[in-house]
Amino acid sequence: MKVAFLFSGQGSQTDSLFKSFYEKSNLFAEKIHQLQQYTDIDLIESGNRYSRQQTKSTRIIQPTLLAKQLAITDILSSRRIVPTVVAGMSLGQFSAMHASGMISASFAMRLIEKRSLLMSRDIESTPTAMVAILSNDMEKVFKMIQLKWMNNIYPSNFNSETQVVFGGSKTVVHRLADNVNESAIGKAIILNTEGAFHTPYFANTEKGLKKFLIKHPKFSADIPLIENETGEAVYEMTTGGVAEHSIHPVMWWQSMLTLENMHPDFIIEIGSGSPLRKLIPKTIQNYITIETYEDLLRLYSLI
Repeated sequence: MKVAFLFSGQGSQTDSLFKSFYEKSNLFAEKIHQLQQYTDIDLIESGNRYSRQQTKSTRIIQPTLLAKQLAITDILSSRRIVPTVVAGMSLGQFSAMHASGMISASFAMRLIEKRSLLMSRDIESTPTAMVAILSNDMEKVFKMIQLKWMNNIYPSNFNSETQVVFGGSKTVVHRLADNVNESAIGKAIILNTEGAFHTPYFANTEKGLKKFLIKHPKFSADIPLIENETGEAVYEMTTGGVAEHSIHPVMWWQSMLTLENMHPDFIIEIGSGSPLRKLIPKTIQNYITIETYEDLLRLYSLI
């Protein structure tokens, strides 16, 4: 059976992010305690007690969500439920790198500890925001941006043929949203994020990660990983590619078309909520989200 693992990114988290697992799975709890040594964030507190609003902080949610995804991946592996292909949106790509065999869980935690610190500094330096635009004529949206706000607004996530997320300075993003909503082009929704992720506003994060990864020129996978920058399946990523992930848009729709062409029998989304379910081709039917311990038990009955 061909099984694909998908890992969601930050922004989809719920209250008490991994309380269900922590209280009911000894293996999960043990894994969280092992991973705690690689971050200054109190994972027990953030994962069991923090509300969704409290975990909005990039500095908190990135290590917390990553730890949850790493622990669940290892639990599945202990039951011989392993992927034949992986993909992750934004932060989720680092969990996908672990699931593919590119990096260890400990290295993934150390990498995200550094990344979350660097991104928090970029967030503090410049007030930025993100807006999701839904339109059947995305070409007009891009022309509007080029005409009025070139070099101030950048595409951040290509989620589907009719949905693109843009990031930029807060003032300009809100103006863009107003323009779209007042016109007949489409609908704009301001996202509840701390900054304009995957845009040049995080150039200092990119530079910092390149220094952090200087002793790791490349990462090799055991199975294909569909990476964010191109949406193509790869077996290798370079230091530059991992660092530049911070400033390049996520080509999620292309990623899902690549996944569709690989004909998986089953897709398992690991994270919080089910944000990726709405962003896959309709031809992919067998899909389950692992958010709670009960979801895990349901999966065991299906596979």
